[in-house]
This record gives sequence, C-alpha cells and structure tokens, in this order.
Amino acid sequence: MNDLTCSDLLTSDPSERLIPFYLNEQRNQSGFTIGDIWILDDAELEYNHEIIQWVFPTKKESDYNPEAPLLNETQIQLWSADPRLSENLRCSFHRYLRFFGLEYDDGEIRQFKEKLLWNHLNHNWLRVTRILDSLNTLGLTKEAQVFFGWLQRHFAEVTTADVVTSMSHWSKAMRL
Repeated sequence: MNDLTCSDLLTSDPSERLIPFYLNEQRNQSGFTIGDIWILDDAELEYNHEIIQWVFPTKKESDYNPEAPLLNETQIQLWSADPRLSENLRCSFHRYLRFFGLEYDDGEIRQFKEKLLWNHLNHNWLRVTRILDSLNTLGLTKEAQVFFGWLQRHFAEVTTADVVTSMSHWSKAMRL
C-alpha cells in the first residue's frame, strides 16, 4: 500500500470517498487504494467480496456490502469530464478480465486461460453483472459491449436455468 494515512478513512459516507479513491488519492473502508487493488493476486480478488463495489460502482445498493459507495449523478458527470477516472476504470476492467482468464486486445476479448468460474453459477457471475452495469453507467460502453458479446458467444450453446437467468441479468445491465 502507498503512503496514505488512516485519516483517509475519516469520511463516513463511502460515496463521498469514491472519486478520491478512484483517483488513487484515498483508501476505501478496507484500507485499499485503487492501485492496491490492481496488484492483488487472483486469490485475493476471488475471496475479497468488499472491493468489487468500489472498483465497479453503480447506482444500486449492494446486498453484500452495505458500506459500498453508490454512484450519484454528479459523480457520473465527473467521470465523463475527467479522463483519469475513465482510464482508471479501464485499468480495473482489464485487471478483472485477467482474473476471469480473459484479455481485451484491439477491441476483442479472448480467453487465454481456462477458469472453472465459467463452468457453473457462482458469485463471479454476479460480479459480471456489476461490471457491465458500471461500465455502461460510466461511459465505457464499447468495453461493456465487447464483454457482453464474449459472454453471448461463450454461453451460446448452454441452456441451463443458471445461464438463462444470468444472461437475462447481463442483458439488463447492458440496458437491452
């Protein structure tokens, strides 16, 4: 972790800390900066269930992390106005793709590593919904569309209830 102090955590409203957090200027309630999260290993990303809401904020309250920030219209406008926020969101997206065994290259997503998380419904599929929603809300619609396209191709031949339900949630996150 970098040299930010515990005083960074004094603001009680997590939503007020979201922009400074995303600019790598402040820690979240777990003590991470956005830069710290990008260098976590896959096991740490897998088992930490509090950071996904910070890395991919949305307007929807989290059922799993009541301390998670919620996006408001002012923050969404700031995201459009400050390219650093969009670039950091893009970095977060690339990091989570690697966690999923995927990579984004030249406008395409390809799977470079088999990951068991794609074999059956699990909490990572909920993370996908949040990621798509956040990317769309915060202006990275092209990345969201490419990711959704990969999901559609990957699950094209699978008709289990879990996949059908998840695809419905992912479509809603895409605003389809």
